[in-house]
Order: sequence, then structure tokens, then C-alpha cells
Amino acid sequence: MVGGLARRVQWLKENRKKGEPSLLLEAGDSLFPGEYAKGDIYKKRADYMLEVYGKVGYDAFGIGRRDLPFGIDFLKEQSKKHGVEFLSANLFSKGKRPFKPYKVFKVGDAKVAVISVLSSRPNKMWEAMSISVTNPRPFLEKTVPELRKEADLVVLLSNLGEVEDRNLVKQVSGIDLVIGSGLGSRFKFPVKVADKTYMVRPQSRGKSIGWVEIDVPFTGKKTEIKGELVFLTGVVKEDPEVAKKVKALKKETREWERIHRKKVSSSPRDRKKAAKNNPFLKALEKARKQRKSLDAKGGQGNGTTLMEILKKGQTKQPAAPNNQDSLRLK
Repeated sequence: MVGGLARRVQWLKENRKKGEPSLLLEAGDSLFPGEYAKGDIYKKRADYMLEVYGKVGYDAFGIGRRDLPFGIDFLKEQSKKHGVEFLSANLFSKGKRPFKPYKVFKVGDAKVAVISVLSSRPNKMWEAMSISVTNPRPFLEKTVPELRKEADLVVLLSNLGEVEDRNLVKQVSGIDLVIGSGLGSRFKFPVKVADKTYMVRPQSRGKSIGWVEIDVPFTGKKTEIKGELVFLTGVVKEDPEVAKKVKALKKETREWERIHRKKVSSSPRDRKKAAKNNPFLKALEKARKQRKSLDAKGGQGNGTTLMEILKKGQTKQPAAPNNQDSLRLK
């Protein structure tokens, strides 16, 4: 999101040395506040974010679920306009991949293969836009071994979420580093999640930027990788030019939301109506009914809390937005 954009730009100016072998990567879920975002103001915000990404030199942008509410054509236009390279291995439009599944970069004397995948959890809007997302595992099982013959490192930009990422790297060998977005924890330092695979996960909403340095050849030893998550808020100064534009966009967004967003009533009737198009609200309403049923049987739900009921039948929640990472090789 645009909130941390000015600080991110300033951090990159101060820390990314010109000519140093490096990749600047985005793991996805960055462009919009949710999967069902509507309104030209959000398109305007995304347009400016990608303009900045193009100027500072992002090498690849892995598409996440929250980057798709305005469809494939919007992303294609933005890619052409700002020179941002979108990647996605399991995203399809009318049966064809609209973007490259991966790209091999020359970083100093090393070759780095960067692949991007996103969660295939259903989205009602995708069908209307002729968008489909497949299970990424078959593609990765076939492609990663092939890329290992060509590249020194294989990096996965994943929007699957932490739990799915941990399961995936145990099933698909050959991935050196996962830069994760989606639902999950943030990692202050790289975490080993499989035999030779490490994972990094930044803070949501653009509040952090991560850097990772990896020795080549990389054999999976802890001494061969280091990195850290830098929390930007209140620590890093803002780039003045970007900060001025972001401030104006925030003001415009607040005004748009004040006019267009309606407050949802807390009455049972209105809660039920609102839940129809919101999976989380629907699950919450179902949990309330179950708790009420338990209470009717006596024992105040037999000690079962509303949250415990919700967790048992919980639908997957939207992924956390906005994850940025910098990968450097030495």
C-alpha cells in the first residue's frame, strides 16, 4: 500500500548501492486494500505505486490475490506504462498465461531464477473476468528441477500464505528462498523451513522492507544466508517528493471513502444481509448461531467461546497485503 512508499524509496536510496549485484522483488498483495476493491481512486493509487516501482528499479512483481480486482488488462497496461515485470506461474486468463511464469536474472556472476505463484482459493469476481488460478504444485514439480540446471538460485515469490508455503517446500525440493505474502507471520530474519529452503515474510501494509544476502554456491547452510526485516515506520525518513504525492492520495482516498462507503448496521437483519457477500462475516454469523444453539442446551455453550467455534469452521481469510523484499547476492 502507498502508506510506506515514501520511506521505502528513501531506504532504497540510502542502502541500495549503485552497481551492486542485486534484485529488487515484490511478493504481491500490494496494489489494493482487498480482493474486491472498487473505485477509480484505488486504480489511481496503484498507478502511482507502480510508477514509483518502475523508477526505483523493481526487477519483478509477483502477483497476489489483492492485485487482481481490476483484472488482467489493468496490470498489462501498468506493466507497459511503467516497465514493471509481472510474473505468475498459475494465473490464467481465458486459458492462457497473461504473464511469464518465471524469469532468470543475471546477478553479478550468478543466475537467479524467480518464480511467482498465488493462492487458488476461489474468488467470485475471477469467473466474470475469465480469470482462473490453478494448483501451483504440478508446475513447480516439473519446472524447478529444470531451472536448477540453468540457475544458481531458485527464488519463489509466493502469495499462498505461510502454512501452504511450508507444506509446499517439503513436497517440492530445489527452492532456495521463499519470499512470502498472504496470511501468516512476519519474520525478522530468514527462517529455515525445509532441508535447504529458507523463508522471509515482511510486515503487511508496506511497513517494512527486507534484505537478504546469499552466498553462491548456496548449499543451505545458515552461514551462507543472512538478512533482516527493517521496520520503516518512525525509523526511516520519507522521500519528500513521494511523501507529498502520497499525502495527497490519502486525502483523496479518505474523501472518496467518506462519500461511497456505508456504515453497516449491527442489527441481526443487517448483519445477515452484509454476510451474503462476505465469507468472513458469513462464518461469523454462523458461529453466532452455533453459540446460541449451545447456550439453549444449557451451560453457556459448555464453555465454548465464539472464537473457538469460528476457528473450527473458519473459511480462509484474505491474505495480508503489501510485501516488499530486496535480495542481494555476494
